[in-house]
Amino acid sequence: MPVQEYTDDYRVGIKEVIGGIRENREFIKVLELGAGPLSTPVFIRHCNLVISIDLKFGEWVEDYKDYNNWSMLEGDDIQFMNQMLDSGMEFSIIYIDSSHKFEHTSQELELASELLEPGGVIIMHDTSWAEVNQAIELFLSENDDWGFKSGPRSDLGVIREINIKTHIV
Repeated sequence: MPVQEYTDDYRVGIKEVIGGIRENREFIKVLELGAGPLSTPVFIRHCNLVISIDLKFGEWVEDYKDYNNWSMLEGDDIQFMNQMLDSGMEFSIIYIDSSHKFEHTSQELELASELLEPGGVIIMHDTSWAEVNQAIELFLSENDDWGFKSGPRSDLGVIREINIKTHIV
């Protein structure tokens, strides 16, 4: 797939998920684990509040630093997620595209499931990567009330509680 086609598919896929969430709420809060020049601009342009966590932000952030609905946290996402959980924060969407390592992604999924507001979704990127896929399978095997839907676009997938009726991808 050519780079431009992948980029367009990726952005459209994220917008489709945002559109499905918007049907159930007016204010959309996003926690983005692993920020980047493809995902972050979509979230900050289409959602009310975006908190991005990454080990290091690149120069691309200069183009978006003036958005007042976006906060950047540099450091360990697991540590930040635990602090957010302790403070009672909740998010409509949690986007995971960070280390792609099994143990780390497994921890992110567990914490993300606790940080979601009712009806919220976890968007997974790079779902075809072996360790990401293994983490998803483990999470689902340990959480019978959660389901996974592979998106039609750019290796995106959505995890949500099965008993919540939300239109997604």
